[in-house]
Amino acid sequence: MRYKHHIEQAHASLKQRGIAYPEIDILEIWQDLLAEFDGGTGARACSEQELRRTALAFECNINPVWPMPHFNPVLQRLFESDLYLGIISNAQFYTPILVNLYLGHPEDDSEHIKGFESNLIYFSWKLARAKPDTWAFSQALKYLVKLDIQPHEVLFIGNDRLKDIYPAHHVGMKTCLFAGDQRSLRLREDHELVQGAEPDFIIDDLNQLLDIVL
Repeated sequence: MRYKHHIEQAHASLKQRGIAYPEIDILEIWQDLLAEFDGGTGARACSEQELRRTALAFECNINPVWPMPHFNPVLQRLFESDLYLGIISNAQFYTPILVNLYLGHPEDDSEHIKGFESNLIYFSWKLARAKPDTWAFSQALKYLVKLDIQPHEVLFIGNDRLKDIYPAHHVGMKTCLFAGDQRSLRLREDHELVQGAEPDFIIDDLNQLLDIVL
């Protein structure tokens, strides 16, 4: 499949630049793919909005996503607290669009997500590197330390022991494994990096997060 071929080529190029866990910009992939099929002319004729719609439609068809139960009320409680909230995500341009949609802000197609600290949002497509790379986690801690928040006072929540629990544990954060969705839960028990990186908490309902942090 040419789509996967272009992604593999992009990954290989980034690895040659020394990035161990590379991430692509999906819009660049679609631009190259469309150019290949029409001899290099159609992609230039396509507007960015058309590229974004194509990429989003394709993603929604091959990888449908939905919010977990209690997603909105739990986040609203956290927004009302005095906590700093951030996101470190293997993501593309459509990730904040979908999160804003689920939070009730369908008109917001920016990279900002209301309620989250803008200096604590790290999306992989913007960095050209993906989790389990620890770079974004270290950058987040640098910002938090300036606010007199130490690594052990930070809780990182994720559903993947390799891409979430390992890098957060590696930089000294507390960790919480969300095991409430069997489709997305990734234990990676045989991967060497997760050995010794046990989560501090395991939850199967987002409401349990409030008991931990509030």
